[in-house]
Amino acid sequence: MTGYVRPDDEHFPSEVAAIDRAAEAGAERVRRERAALLRPDGSPVYAADEHAERERAIQDGAGAAYDAATSRYGALADDERATAEAALAQLDGEDGWSRLTDAERQAASTRQPFIKEDAETLPAPELARRARAALAAKDKAAAYLWLRGLERRPRMGQDGADLGTVLLELRTLLGLDGQAERRRTIEREIEATKSLKGRVDMARRRVDGRHEQMEARMRQSIGSMF
Repeated sequence: MTGYVRPDDEHFPSEVAAIDRAAEAGAERVRRERAALLRPDGSPVYAADEHAERERAIQDGAGAAYDAATSRYGALADDERATAEAALAQLDGEDGWSRLTDAERQAASTRQPFIKEDAETLPAPELARRARAALAAKDKAAAYLWLRGLERRPRMGQDGADLGTVLLELRTLLGLDGQAERRRTIEREIEATKSLKGRVDMARRRVDGRHEQMEARMRQSIGSMF
């Protein structure tokens, strides 16, 4: 069984590597500069207040350098997410109308009231028969109308007739059969942008002391249990 792969590792491998390098460089800078505040025997060079102030300055400086090195990746995540969400909205609005010619749209507009009523009232077997007649004739105007009508009906009629296959065939004729996979792809892209944004912040915690503070609180919490 393979382990979990973060979506940003898959979609933004070079950016992830750069973020990790920047975090490691920042953490190393903090270690080096904090070590300079200690004497060879490990005691602080400065009094407690000044020592704490200098440590804060070290972490602030390293954090600022990390931000300068990684701010582009947060902006990239925001831009890519906006693009993906726009594509998802466009996909959600794609019902096949844009794939019809002007003549087919005119035909659909003329026949819409009749097919709409039939789609709402006829039993499922008769709906399937009429939709398949449109499919056989490659009548995209009728296929568009039957698709809209059938999507509002249960996939399985009360008489047991399954409309799912007919719906799939209508979507294929209108060029919409790849929408489900396209939606999954876009949703993975959106998750990757969220993951990348989160990684920028999580990696910064290794630089600005938040990760160290969290570990200290956890150790203290565990110690208080015993």
